[in-house]
Amino acid sequence: MNCAEVQQFLVSYLEKEVTPGEQALVQQHLAECSVCERELAALAATRSSATQALHSLAAVANPSPQAWDRLQARLAEEARSAPPNLAVWLRRLVRGAPGTPLSPIRSTVKRLLVPALAVVIVVVGVALLWLRAATPVSAQQILDRAQQARAEVQAASGIRHLRIESHTNHEFLPGEAATIVENYLDLQTRNMRLVGFDSATGQVVDVLARDETYIYDGRKDCTSRSGGLLTIHRSPRPKGVWADQMGTGLVLDDEALWFEAMRRDPNVEAGRETWPDGRQVYVLRSQQLVEVYPGSSEQLLTGWSILVVDAQTYQAVEYRTTIPWDGQEVLVSSSRYLADEVLPAGSHVVWDLSDLQGVQIEDGPHPAGYGGLQFDVISRQELASRTQSAYALRSIPDAFSEEISAMPDQLTGEQPVYYIVAYTSAAGDYLVIEAWDGPRHLVELMDETYATATGLELSFAPEGISDLAGNPLTQAIVQAPDGALFILKSSLPREQVQALAEVLVPVR
Repeated sequence: MNCAEVQQFLVSYLEKEVTPGEQALVQQHLAECSVCERELAALAATRSSATQALHSLAAVANPSPQAWDRLQARLAEEARSAPPNLAVWLRRLVRGAPGTPLSPIRSTVKRLLVPALAVVIVVVGVALLWLRAATPVSAQQILDRAQQARAEVQAASGIRHLRIESHTNHEFLPGEAATIVENYLDLQTRNMRLVGFDSATGQVVDVLARDETYIYDGRKDCTSRSGGLLTIHRSPRPKGVWADQMGTGLVLDDEALWFEAMRRDPNVEAGRETWPDGRQVYVLRSQQLVEVYPGSSEQLLTGWSILVVDAQTYQAVEYRTTIPWDGQEVLVSSSRYLADEVLPAGSHVVWDLSDLQGVQIEDGPHPAGYGGLQFDVISRQELASRTQSAYALRSIPDAFSEEISAMPDQLTGEQPVYYIVAYTSAAGDYLVIEAWDGPRHLVELMDETYATATGLELSFAPEGISDLAGNPLTQAIVQAPDGALFILKSSLPREQVQALAEVLVPVR
């Protein structure tokens, strides 16, 4: 059972109205899921408190003969708009099921036929107040549920489909256009198709894709989107476990970073709102450092990170960042989810981009893009002759093989030299060491820091990140004693990566 299925059973489970098989499945899930376990505890506490209060009120109630009918009608009305668990409980109360907190009220109504409808309404109000308290409203509960929803999507098989309205304005430029990003990722083949459209004109402005044979790369400068065909460069797709991530630097899951940043903030604010399409959503606000480039100079300013999640499904609806600037709240970036689903495996997707209009495809790698990163396989000695900053494992682990690659057009001694040291096993496990010259402030967003005996400092990305096949991925930015940075990416758990980091040595 997944969380959504278990939560439908929690009321019946609490009332001991499930079959032995259902009880075993629920208990098995509860033993492994702290979110549903807390939900059950909240429901049990609510049931106990409401029962005690209602028994006390029932002892002194003097309702009219019409009171029960009116009470049933009000409970039925509440059930139509209540969250799932609360709706189940309210429907039970409407029927007056034995063992429910309102059973004594129903018998009292039948027994005492004197006017006191006001008391009955007070009873309903007390019941609804306590029952609604079982709905998670704290920031931590919302984040736990949203994290669980993310994990369920990542564990699914098929083709992940995202449609996102993206807006970035890190430079505070007037009239910055929004982009509609359509993204497909086959979780089995790792085929990927990401196409960005100008939201105003519908013109294709960004492409990054791969099928079984090729990599496709094309982009337009944000300041010159109008006119002309977009050229998409097509080059052979590299092979190997590491090749699907090469050239992407630190592949961070944006959602995981947002969740982790909010988890760290003890003052995160949570509220409930009605979204423009009528959905109920939770809105979480947290003060965070925001990267901006006013006047082309990089700055880190304190702003707001805002996360919006659906109050029923707990799926992300929108992320956005804002900062106060010249007395106004300026939007720096936003990602609004227009679609987030997993399509059945084998669903039709045009991976080779032949369906796109307003583009031209040319053979040959993009001169500065993903497809342009062509590597030569070299030896340790050759890598050492090019750079003094490269690291590798002291010895190759059992059942693993080592392959070292570097860009062929980088001159000896050029800094930083882009290289990849990949360790792969026949079982599909890997550890990749990759040169990196990204912004150092990303270290501040990491989850945990670990120092090796040799002086390497590992800053791990938050747990819960997956690789392109949906498998758990461990990532860390590593800073060497001389200040050089590189990345570790691995299918292995964090503890094993820490152990292997202890035997990382400079390539000599």
